[in-house]
Amino acid sequence: MSYGKGFVIFKDFYEEWTMLTWNVLCITGRLQNNLSSQNVISNDDKVIYQRLNQALVELVNYSNVNMPFMGYYQDTDFEVLRQNTERTLQELYLLTRQFTMTTFHNHGEVENFHRLCIQFGEQFLGPCIDHLKAFCNMYSVARWRVVRAAQIARMRDQGTQLDEPVTSLVAFYSIMMYILAVLAARLQVRNTFLSSTFCVATAAAFTSGF
Repeated sequence: MSYGKGFVIFKDFYEEWTMLTWNVLCITGRLQNNLSSQNVISNDDKVIYQRLNQALVELVNYSNVNMPFMGYYQDTDFEVLRQNTERTLQELYLLTRQFTMTTFHNHGEVENFHRLCIQFGEQFLGPCIDHLKAFCNMYSVARWRVVRAAQIARMRDQGTQLDEPVTSLVAFYSIMMYILAVLAARLQVRNTFLSSTFCVATAAAFTSGF
């Protein structure tokens, strides 16, 4: 598995974007747990939560323009992973779009959309994450083996050359963490939108249904 020049150019950007995104996701997740558990939180916390969500939206939009990771990882297995990831993100977009274009008139329509969300998880999101895990497990073992072999060779020959195996390993994890961050960020953005809007739609559906 090799890396094209594009990855080298965007390497720092991949890593910085991923680090920022995971930090925002972690803080947002903690604040969201407080909101969902109905803990007493300050108005400042609510403002921070809203700003973090907006920052996450901007990070997602920025990744669309500046981080086309597809194609920089030159491997047929990665191409399959790329296609599965793209398909999952596309289905997530379509699900959100369908929600924004639907008016919920009764509880049955609310339940039907809920089933669509479950179906998305079972048919697309779950298999995509499982594929990513399997891909990481398979290729990380091989790359660590190369690094250890290079370490042994360096000790045996009393050399200093270890850059390429380590660089390759770091690049591998950078790409994997980026893909996972893209999935997590998109899901969080959609979840925040769906949760807030879905509550209003559900209340309206129940009100009109009685």
